[in-house]
Parts: sequence; C-alpha cells; structure tokens
Amino acid sequence: MTIYRSPVTRWASIAFGAGVGIGSAYAECSRLFDGPPTKLPLPKVSETAAQL
Repeated sequence: MTIYRSPVTRWASIAFGAGVGIGSAYAECSRLFDGPPTKLPLPKVSETAAQL
C-alpha cells in the first residue's frame, strides 16, 4: 500500500469514504421520502404553564 504511507493519509481517506457513504444514504432517503425532512410544529404552551 504505497498510497497510505502515513496514518494521516489513511484516516483522511477513511473520513472521505464515510462522508461519501453518508451523503449517498441521505440522497437515497430524500428520494424515497420525497424531499428533505419537514420541521415539526412546536407544541402550544398554555398560559398557566408560562406563568409558572
């Protein structure tokens, strides 16, 4: 393995591969679930709970 002479190069390639894997998984899930995730509505705070 002449490419991976130093540990820094080895870890950089591992991190790059992990980033590519996570990116492709995100793209696949976005395609399956029709777009990016939507924000959930915030629960309403009652006036009695806000006064405490």
